[in-house]
Amino acid sequence: MAAEIVSQAAAKWWWWLGRKSKPTTSRSLNRLKFQFLATLEPRCLPRSNLIIDMSYLRHKLPTLAALQSRLALRALHHPGRFSSSIRDLQAAFRDPKSPFYLAPGEKGPASPDEASSAAGRTITTNATQPMFDDRPDDRESAINYALEKGYDPASFWEQKICWGDLDSFRHLNNVHYLRFMESSRMKWMEAIAEEVGGSARRERMMAGHGVSLILKSIELKYKRPVTYPDTLLIASKPHKLAPTQFVLESVAYSYAQRAPVNIASAVCVWYNYDILKKCEMPQDMEELLQKKATA
Repeated sequence: MAAEIVSQAAAKWWWWLGRKSKPTTSRSLNRLKFQFLATLEPRCLPRSNLIIDMSYLRHKLPTLAALQSRLALRALHHPGRFSSSIRDLQAAFRDPKSPFYLAPGEKGPASPDEASSAAGRTITTNATQPMFDDRPDDRESAINYALEKGYDPASFWEQKICWGDLDSFRHLNNVHYLRFMESSRMKWMEAIAEEVGGSARRERMMAGHGVSLILKSIELKYKRPVTYPDTLLIASKPHKLAPTQFVLESVAYSYAQRAPVNIASAVCVWYNYDILKKCEMPQDMEELLQKKATA
């Protein structure tokens, strides 16, 4: 039905083009039609030295004409050359024997690499295995390093490196380290809030109600470039405690290189979000952070 509507509209546009161009002879009308077909499908016409004025055609045709009528015009004016149409394409998707067929209510694969079965057939792919699989000893090496250096296990955050994280130099872009460190910092913040006050305290601190933390500054030191594929373990620990602030040191450890690749120092300030002012560290938090700083 859709194909017939488009074909009828295309025929009207064709007639309208001939009327509005006001040709003096039938030869000039045929020449104009020839030029119009050339803009739609140059391969269907013989070589010619005709000059096609695209701006003229755009002026003479409605806005959507060139887009909506292209397939219909090909089938309407060149049935011998073009056997396919919108109707044929739709029929291919409805045919149970077609490899493109999906039964009513059936969902296709989430990606071209995903294998699925439909209508009694199996679709196989040539998807390859990942270039790099995280081995247990790589993860164990990272955890052991973090524990030996006194980093808090509550802050451990595993971060897989994606291809899109790389820059034109084909290594992890520097700005991503800030986001990775933030993920570890937020995980650690949730953990200490829940440890001293349960889920209610955690929800208040993470929502910025009452006394919580705010980032004052952060400094990163890049030690090694990271490439794809790899996984980083981000770990943090508090030190240099002061009445209103402390320093949270973080490290990014590469599974592939088995070495630290980045070290960050973030100054975290205690802040009362209800009155929008800096405040002193709560007593229960001070006792907890003292234990973690000396662990």
